[in-house]
Amino acid sequence: MCAFVAAHAGAGTHPFKTEDICLKAVCKSKGDIVEAVKELENDFRTNCGFGSNLTFNGRVECEAAFTSSKGHVFGAVGVVSRLRNPIEIAAMVAREQLCGDKKFVLPTVLVGQGAEDWAKKRGIELCDPASLISKRSQQQWREAREIVRNWESETMDTVGAVSYENGCCNAACSSGGIILKAEGRLGHTVQVGGAIWADERDSKSIAIALSGCGEYIAQTLLAKTLSESLLNWNCEEDVILDKIKHVFNIAFLNSPYLQSRNERHILAGGLILFVDRENRCAELISFHNTTELTFAFFGNEAGMKYRSRSVSREMHNPVKKFVIPSRDDDLLEESDDFYTISIRPKLDEIISKVFRFRHDIDTGRWSRIIDRFDHLFFTIKPFSEGEPWRLRSQLVSLLNAGLKLTLDSIEELLPMLTSEAEAELAQDLSAEREMHARAFLIYVYLLCRLAVLFEKESSNRQSEVSSTKKGRKTMSDKADDQYMIQWACDRGKTLKLLRRAFSMNSIDAQGRRRNTAIRFLWQPSIVPPELLKISKDLAFKFLENPELSKASGREWLQAIFGYLKIICIDYNETAKIGAKLVNLMKRLDYLSLPSLTQSPFVDAIESVSYYDDMDILFQSMLSALSRLSKNDFARNDVSTRPFALFIVSLAEKKPYLLNKHIVNIASFLSDDPATLRCAVLTAFVEIVIVVYKGNLPEGNFRRSRDRLLLHLQDHTVDVNAVVRSRALQLWTRLARASQIPIVFISGGLIRDAGGRLIDKSVSVRRSAATFLSAILEYNPFGASLNADDLADAISHLEAERFELKSTNPEKEGIRKAYVEWASMKENVIHWITKAVKQRLSKRNAEASEEESVDNATDQNGNENAAGDTENIYAVVSETDGINTTAIDECIIDDDVTLEELVTKIVHALESRETCRAAIEVLVRAALDGRFPTVNRLVNGSADEIIRECYESLQVYYFDEHKKMQLADDKEMLELEDRIGDYQKTMEELDNKIKLHENALMFSLEIENCMKLALRSVMYGQANELTEIIHFIVEANKFAIRGSEKSVRELFKVVWRRDNAVKEIIINAARDLFISANKDRDVSARKSAENLMKIFLGIGEEERVSVEEVLCLMARENRWDIDLLDVLSAVVFETQGASRIAALRLFSIVCRANKEFMRERLNFFIELTQREGFFDNDDGALAAEFFNAIAMLGSTPNMKDVGTLYEPPFRLPETHRILQCVHAVLVQNVANASYNWLNMMQKAVNAIFYVAARPSLCCRLIASGLMHEAKRSLAYFFLKKREVKQIETINFENPPNSADVDEFEDLLAVRKERLGDCSETEDEELIGSQNVDLVDDEKLSKMKKDALELLEKDKEQSFLVWETVAERVCAFAGQIALKTLVHTDVSFVAEMKRKNEILHVIRTTLNDIDHNKLEKANCVEEFSTSRTLSTLEAESVERRGFFEVNEQEEGDRLGLTGISEEERILERAQRICESAVSRKGSLLHRLSKFLVAIVKSKKNTCSEKLRSTAVLALSKFMLLSMKTCIRLMPLFLEHFKNSPSSECRSNLMIAIGDLCFRFPNVIEKYSEHLYHGINDKDDYVRQTSIIVLSYLMLNDMVKVRGTVADLAQCINDENVNVGQLAKFFFSELAKKGNILYNLMPDVISRLSSSESVTIDDFIKIMKLLLAFIKKDKQADSLLEKLIQRMQGVINKDGLFDTRLAECLSYCISFLPLSEKSFRFMAESLPTYSNLLVLECVFTNLQSAVLHFKKYSVRNTELKGEVDDFLDSLTKMHHDKQEHEGIASRGLIHRKKCKAPLKLKKAR
Repeated sequence: MCAFVAAHAGAGTHPFKTEDICLKAVCKSKGDIVEAVKELENDFRTNCGFGSNLTFNGRVECEAAFTSSKGHVFGAVGVVSRLRNPIEIAAMVAREQLCGDKKFVLPTVLVGQGAEDWAKKRGIELCDPASLISKRSQQQWREAREIVRNWESETMDTVGAVSYENGCCNAACSSGGIILKAEGRLGHTVQVGGAIWADERDSKSIAIALSGCGEYIAQTLLAKTLSESLLNWNCEEDVILDKIKHVFNIAFLNSPYLQSRNERHILAGGLILFVDRENRCAELISFHNTTELTFAFFGNEAGMKYRSRSVSREMHNPVKKFVIPSRDDDLLEESDDFYTISIRPKLDEIISKVFRFRHDIDTGRWSRIIDRFDHLFFTIKPFSEGEPWRLRSQLVSLLNAGLKLTLDSIEELLPMLTSEAEAELAQDLSAEREMHARAFLIYVYLLCRLAVLFEKESSNRQSEVSSTKKGRKTMSDKADDQYMIQWACDRGKTLKLLRRAFSMNSIDAQGRRRNTAIRFLWQPSIVPPELLKISKDLAFKFLENPELSKASGREWLQAIFGYLKIICIDYNETAKIGAKLVNLMKRLDYLSLPSLTQSPFVDAIESVSYYDDMDILFQSMLSALSRLSKNDFARNDVSTRPFALFIVSLAEKKPYLLNKHIVNIASFLSDDPATLRCAVLTAFVEIVIVVYKGNLPEGNFRRSRDRLLLHLQDHTVDVNAVVRSRALQLWTRLARASQIPIVFISGGLIRDAGGRLIDKSVSVRRSAATFLSAILEYNPFGASLNADDLADAISHLEAERFELKSTNPEKEGIRKAYVEWASMKENVIHWITKAVKQRLSKRNAEASEEESVDNATDQNGNENAAGDTENIYAVVSETDGINTTAIDECIIDDDVTLEELVTKIVHALESRETCRAAIEVLVRAALDGRFPTVNRLVNGSADEIIRECYESLQVYYFDEHKKMQLADDKEMLELEDRIGDYQKTMEELDNKIKLHENALMFSLEIENCMKLALRSVMYGQANELTEIIHFIVEANKFAIRGSEKSVRELFKVVWRRDNAVKEIIINAARDLFISANKDRDVSARKSAENLMKIFLGIGEEERVSVEEVLCLMARENRWDIDLLDVLSAVVFETQGASRIAALRLFSIVCRANKEFMRERLNFFIELTQREGFFDNDDGALAAEFFNAIAMLGSTPNMKDVGTLYEPPFRLPETHRILQCVHAVLVQNVANASYNWLNMMQKAVNAIFYVAARPSLCCRLIASGLMHEAKRSLAYFFLKKREVKQIETINFENPPNSADVDEFEDLLAVRKERLGDCSETEDEELIGSQNVDLVDDEKLSKMKKDALELLEKDKEQSFLVWETVAERVCAFAGQIALKTLVHTDVSFVAEMKRKNEILHVIRTTLNDIDHNKLEKANCVEEFSTSRTLSTLEAESVERRGFFEVNEQEEGDRLGLTGISEEERILERAQRICESAVSRKGSLLHRLSKFLVAIVKSKKNTCSEKLRSTAVLALSKFMLLSMKTCIRLMPLFLEHFKNSPSSECRSNLMIAIGDLCFRFPNVIEKYSEHLYHGINDKDDYVRQTSIIVLSYLMLNDMVKVRGTVADLAQCINDENVNVGQLAKFFFSELAKKGNILYNLMPDVISRLSSSESVTIDDFIKIMKLLLAFIKKDKQADSLLEKLIQRMQGVINKDGLFDTRLAECLSYCISFLPLSEKSFRFMAESLPTYSNLLVLECVFTNLQSAVLHFKKYSVRNTELKGEVDDFLDSLTKMHHDKQEHEGIASRGLIHRKKCKAPLKLKKAR
């Protein structure tokens, strides 16, 4: 037997896991008992050596003993304080007895100083007694001193050990004594046979080590007594355990020596090692009557530990079962079945018990909770005094420690409880099981209840803090806060302990692992449901903490769900927990926080999941969620957001799981809250992306995916905007993941999304645009989606497929047969027709013969058949000359099958000789019923039989050839290969066609969406434009048809005032036009192409917007030099539209970056010097060039004073560019095909923006133009005179030859000039010159021809004059307009700049600031050598208009003086006046020219020319007030009487400008302003309303009575005119009381106007009176209308029915108030006579009834309304009845008077 050692830590209560200490000691000892005890002595947690109990005076006095069966030696030491390991000395004492000197009696026991000296002599190093005192022992000593009177310790913890080694047994012990022992006290350790004993007898050996009350053990020699009994024990009589019990009871518990001792102190326990060498067995027995005995043993290379416990005496008494109550108060009610609490302790008693319970826990006595429960229970009840949270906080810590000890003990007990082999032992442990179960339930109950209290208090404090927003904050108790913080730490420990309890496992005797081992504490082994309920409720209470939503609470949330996981899986509580979690989600506010993007529950459950073992909880929650109804979300305190987050998070974490249980959430798509519907749709998309990703084949997977996507598509048109927006966002996600099937793309999805672009919700519109952009960007069809290109591609592919079908290998085999059949088709039809007709005629003849012949036999039939065959042969022989031997194969036998017959016939057809015979056989067989297809037509007509025979033969022919082809294996293999390749090619081609068709449909859908997108852009908000604009830009990138036009339309948004919108447009333009290619050359070239492309084919309206966008883009981010170089190359090297577009881009760059382009002026100069640059130009190129030049200049910013020092960019009049302007204008003025007017406007702009002296340039140009005008007019008059001369020629007297020659020469010249002189006519002219005499007829013809030529020439010259004159007039008007702008803006700004310069120069005379002098010197940009202008000369001489005049010098106080700015403006006005009125000036001379044209006769000037002239005159009138007054009559005459609607419209606009310029002048002629309202032309009326609306709304023209004419425009036939009129009145209603003041006049005028029908009147007044919204105005107007109704009498003294009807309608449209109603009721008698009219009564009644609806609450007023209605109705009926009587009386009177008149007549 190998070495064996066992050690115990003493009998008593151990606060530490001393069994671990024992195990460690025996394992390290390697079988040496002394080493094992030394390990125990060195550990402070044992009562021996270091950490021993202290005496009453606080000293250490240790004792130890050793004995061995070998030699029966014994050694002991006692009362030693300086020996670290007393057992070592005791063993030395014992072992010296074996090897010592036999002469002397060696000591067995040494104590005190003697023992220490003895050890020192033998080399044992002594230690300081203080080093043996541990902190724990010192603390226990202090506590024991304080409560010595109430000390209840049962700790008897002498350590001991037994061993078997080398055939002998050993025993040892070591002790520090009992606490507070008397000094010098010796315990049972030093007593031989008391604490230890080792002996052997025969083959038996025994070793005993005891612990307990030393005095009583020593007194009874318990160790020796037990040893003697066991050595004499007969194993056959009883078991060893019963023997030990028997001896222990007799020799110790019932010993006569201890009868007078305190029974509570008669305690003992220990280890017995019994070895039977004969039977080769050994037993280790532990026994004790103390609370615990911990021990461990080591042998056979294995060690084990144990903690043995005994049941207290109280447990043997019958007690009631403890059950966790559902209510706390249930424990206070008496019960016969369950444990209840009968005491009602005071607070002091509770506190005292808590402190005592603390000592119990410190000493490891966890079971004392059973005794303390009655007092501890009241800590969970409300406290009326004291500090409850402090006490509860301390108790929670103690309960956690006690529960930990309890679980440690349960873990040691469970192996015995779960072992089936130890059934008897388990029965013996029933009391201990019951104690453990009871204590565990109490611990759990108290902890859970205290935890709930702490959680409630913590939540309340958090809510108080969050609710305190303003005012003085509530001061919380810092001590209580400290306890709450402590609770945050303790709750984690509590949850860990509970998790440990419920997850406890055990290994039974058979080695099986038992899960949920805690259940074995109860019989049967089922965990009480109350325990599970309170444990689950605790976790659910923890989940109510709002801190769990924060990142700091994530770990705690995972811990909670880790605890719930154990209960779910191990205790099958998944369904209940899932339902409870769903119910919790209803009321947990923190789950509805907007900051949450994931469900905390799902994240926590997933974090504690291991290999998807928590999926069952998700399934349970989904099941519980599906049971929720719409009513569950109808409550105000229930939010759907937690459930939505749960569904979305679960879809992201567990898409496969959710897909299996998708039916649980699909029901929420019906009419549940929008948030929930959004979540379900999101889950669907997650499933589609993860579960159904990729291209799915046909089957259930594809159908499931399509069902989910159909739900998503349905909700793009959901009634809720949030759902619609979310659905579109999800479609966007699918598009970016390329997960949208093509069937959905072509199945209306794009159309549905496009419809959302005009949705009412901004978010929906944004989402729709984002989706359309995404599906364009990630479309499966490619980068080019132009519908026209796709249609062409489809056509090509279909043509290719058609061609490919003709090469089908399947038809190759029978193609030869087709060819052969086609070659003999006509013969076959002919032969079939002939054969059928012969057979039918013969059959008819036979039928007639059968009627006369009675005996028809079969033989005759055979003969006939033979005869038929012979006839066939005969016919064939006669026709084709074939032998009978060649036709043998065509003979028909009755035994031949149909298949064989067909084969023979087809083979016969192959031969030319047997072809006809085969057809004869076919026909005969068909008519005999051998062919099923023909059999049904045997009795049919000949044509039907012929057709069926032919079709059957054709089918049989081709089928037979196919059979022949299939018979050749080699050919079939080749054919199969070709067919496979063909089918593959056809399949690829079909897929391409299908793809292109889907792409075409997609392109068309996107094209339709662009129109809606444009509409949304025009009226949308700034925060949605980014997405919509991006969609349009993307469409342009993919070449969607019409996208370029959409982009141009899109740029109109740039005119919005919102800078954010402009920024969006600029970014879109940059993305659209500027290439992102890294190669700079490629990028510049591509960008230039994009920019020029946008201008090709662009309209003027679109061009302005595009230029503005590009200008803003160029201004923010200057274009690269490379790009400008490319544009320059285009300008120089290309022709036509590309050159014009490039120049237009240069004009934009000039406008955006003036300084940059001014430095590159040579570029434009070089263009003017380039030969033929303007050749073949129609005016567009020149216009763009002049526009770019104009953009180099700038209009000064009057508001920015800082720019006054910046000199303007001006060019001298001799500059090359200005000379080019002059030349182009003058040279092309007479060219009718030249777009001169547009070019002229750009040229004039260039002159006034960049020319240093614009007036001089204009004078030179005007001179050249007038010269052209005079020349063209002179030429016209010359031609006119020539015509008159020819007309007056008289040929009665024969002219001489010279006259004729002269006339003919003139005629020839005219023909040459007109280009219609032919060679024949020339010959005739030459011949006529040689004729001396001309007859009259010839002369008349020559005169007629000459007149026709001259008339054409005259008309042509007149057109030239008209063109030149019209352009001169336009030029004059443009100069006048630009002169006004130049004077008011540029001149004023320049004068301000000069004034500042002069001011700086003068102030520097007395100022030494050199910086100012330098600044003043550098601002002048003109050279000093030039001649000063008059203005400059006067300014230098201090005589200019900047100086103070004499009148202003007298104004010392500055009361009448004007400022310098006002003086400049006054001077500018004088310049404008003088520019027109000063004789000799350019504008004065041009004004005379214009007046002359306007006043000219019709035969001199056309109406178009006069219209142009009068429009130019209106611009002259803007310059000068005098000119305006002088020309106003002429202007108004043309305004009213001009036959040109365009002229009238333009003049109306000019009136608006004149009103703004000279309002006092126009005031005199204001009645003429309304003339355009009644114009017959729609466009003129529109213009008139726009201008008048502007003038009236801006108070430039007073609103007069003629506004009634504007009201009539509401019902205009033109819809635009009506809309403009409505807009005018809606804006007028916003300007105070103007409309209200005008209403009586408007009503009067409209009601009296016969041109306004009643229906029109109603429509107008319904609109106008709707703007009267103030009650006071409505009441006042109603009173006026009622007063007006009192006098509704026309000039004949009769009722004016029309006026009454109109007034009543107006009253019905006005809202009544209580005041106006009473006035209406009081005035009833005054207008009662009008109630006879049905319309008046109806209108008044409707007004009152409408008022009645709002007077329901006022019962008194309601009664008055009812009375008034009754009175109104009664008067109406009375009046009608009276009127009827009067009418009948009048009729009767007329009838009576009629005879009298006849009588008089007689």
